[in-house]
Amino acid sequence: MLIHPRAPLASRRENPFALRRDAVARRSGEKGEKYEAILNAAIKVFAEAGYHGAQVSRIAREAGVADGTIYLYFSGKSDLLVSVFRSYLSRHVERLRTALAEEPDVPAKLRRLVWEHFRPLSEHYELAVVTQVELRQADPALRGRINEILRSYLDVIDGLIEEGKGAGIFRRDIETHLMRKMIFGTLDETVTSWVMARRRRELMRLADPVFRLLYTGLKAPEAEPGGAERDERSGAERRSQDEDHRPHEADV
Repeated sequence: MLIHPRAPLASRRENPFALRRDAVARRSGEKGEKYEAILNAAIKVFAEAGYHGAQVSRIAREAGVADGTIYLYFSGKSDLLVSVFRSYLSRHVERLRTALAEEPDVPAKLRRLVWEHFRPLSEHYELAVVTQVELRQADPALRGRINEILRSYLDVIDGLIEEGKGAGIFRRDIETHLMRKMIFGTLDETVTSWVMARRRRELMRLADPVFRLLYTGLKAPEAEPGGAERDERSGAERRSQDEDHRPHEADV
C-alpha cells in the first residue's frame, strides 16, 4: 500500500481481523483462541475455494481443530460466513467511530471514511474476496442477516451525512438515504472492481479521487469556496488535491 505522510492512518498497522474477544463474543460468552482461529481459517478457505466449494472439514484442518469443534461455535458453513462478516464489521465500525471523532471537520471525516473503508481490505486481500464476492454468493435466506449486520455501518454514514447537512456543508435537497446509497455504493463497487481485477492497481491510490468525487456530489452550492472561504477550505480538500500531483502508476 502506498503511504503518504499526511494520509489518515491508524497509529499502528493492525490486522482488521485481529479479533478482540469482547467485540465478537456473540453466542455464549468468551470464545477464545479457537473461535478466532476458526474464523481466520474460514476467511482463507472461503477466499480460495469459494463459499459453495468450501468444506467445513477443510476449515477445521486449516484452524488446527477437530471437525466437531466447529459445531461447538457455529451451526454450519452459512453461520461461519455470517460470523466472519459480523466479526470484521463490528471491529471496523468501532475503529471508524474513533477515527472520525479525531477529524476536525465534515470534509476531513468524509475523506477518513473513504480511507478507512479501503485500507483494511487493501491490506488483506482474502478478506476482501470474502466480503466483496463470497457474501454475494450466500443463500437468499442469509441476506437478511447480512443486511442487519451492515446496518451499524450505514448508521455511521447516515450520521456523517446529517452532520454535514446541519453544518451547511452537504446539500439538503437530497434525502439522506439516497446520499448514503451513493457513498456506500461507490465505496463498495470500487473495492469489488479492485478484487475482480486481481489487484492490478493499488486500491489506496483510488481513495482521494473517490473522496473528491463524493465530496463534489454531496457539497451544498452555498459551500463553494470563494474569497475568505477559499482560504479556509478544509484540510482534507487541500491534502487530496496536493497529493494528486504525485506520480501515479499507469491505469490497467
